[in-house]
Amino acid sequence: MGHHRDKPFADDVWELYNLNEDFSESNNLANEHPEKLEMLKEEFHKEALKFNVYPLYDDMRARLKKANEQYVPKRDEFVFYPPGAIRIPDAYSPPVKNRDHSITAHATIPEGGASGVLLATGGIYGGYTFFVKNNRLYYEYNAFNEDRYQVVSETEIPTGEGRAQGGLYGKLAGDDRRRRVVHQRHVRWHSER
Repeated sequence: MGHHRDKPFADDVWELYNLNEDFSESNNLANEHPEKLEMLKEEFHKEALKFNVYPLYDDMRARLKKANEQYVPKRDEFVFYPPGAIRIPDAYSPPVKNRDHSITAHATIPEGGASGVLLATGGIYGGYTFFVKNNRLYYEYNAFNEDRYQVVSETEIPTGEGRAQGGLYGKLAGDDRRRRVVHQRHVRWHSER
């Protein structure tokens, strides 16, 4: 079946190949064997119903949006405290994918500097990481493996207690609801002295 993203599945043209003789799928036999094609389409439909394949999705963003509407708690602020705030499932962590957000992490930087992850979450659909490397603060964001942003602090972070902040602000671009124009990326350190 030759499906093109953003077109209805009902408009798809089914194809038929004999993989025993044509492993590269270069000889479409659908017109020569319409009865076999119809039988396989019926079998596909039967199996799709059996294994809950429907509705078919080709837009993972729409699928995630629907899942988020059902399972993600509706709130604007998430506060986690160590040591218990580890391995929080993606569905229960702050929903930052393709939306404005700012993250604050409290940390103590020892004499001689620090390196390591302050906060990270992610999965197959993207994620973010907030970390210290070479005495600089980094914030990296990945939306659906399509849009990636990284911002690095301009100055080294000082020793002592402080707050690390990072995030993205932007707007959706034109009619394409999947693309984001990022107007502002920020990462900064606030000393608490």
